[in-house]
Amino acid sequence: MWVTENQLDEWVRGNARDAQGVIVEFVWRLVAASCPKPRERRFPLEDSIGQHGPDGVLDVDLSFAPFVPEGRSYWEIGTGLRAGEKATSDYNDLTNAVPESMRLEATFVFVTPRSGRRGWEYSWEEDAQASWLEDRRRRAEWQDVRIIDGTKLIDWVHQFPAVELWLAKKVGGVSAERVETPEQRWAVVKSIGAPPPLTPGLFLANRAEAVEGLKKVCDAVI
Repeated sequence: MWVTENQLDEWVRGNARDAQGVIVEFVWRLVAASCPKPRERRFPLEDSIGQHGPDGVLDVDLSFAPFVPEGRSYWEIGTGLRAGEKATSDYNDLTNAVPESMRLEATFVFVTPRSGRRGWEYSWEEDAQASWLEDRRRRAEWQDVRIIDGTKLIDWVHQFPAVELWLAKKVGGVSAERVETPEQRWAVVKSIGAPPPLTPGLFLANRAEAVEGLKKVCDAVI
């Protein structure tokens, strides 16, 4: 665990200017890792943030429950203290902007890194979120309406160490600089003696038996 819920919340509080861009990219990375073969995915990043329209549009064949809904979804992302007010504003704006025929076959998703823990000033507590969701779902303006808050974001990212490591380096997570993903390590190893870069075949030579044994172990676990 390189990033905790408290660390994420505190970093967003202290880095309001950078938080919007980082959190949008964070969500995009989580979505890309969870659903690598979407029919459509559009999350404006970096200097594209702030353009007209939703913060994200996604269309997938398979959901990644409970975070990514099946089918088409529209995403809004807010990093401010008053998450509930931002969710309401974004919901109203997007409901007015998206034609009803499209809304009734899509999910509205609001994401905030704010924690829902009781006692935190301006926190969007779980019971308040539940009331907000119940009210919007009762209106039947979308196929479904969802909220992903700081608690759920941390739950989600723990399933993807590479994304969590990226986030840890952004927010100053514990010992992040001493950790490498397999992809990062391979980028270093294959560069030894380059050019040309080393190839995977060099490391797999005469190891067919070991590879087959590893496959059997993995298949048994699955």
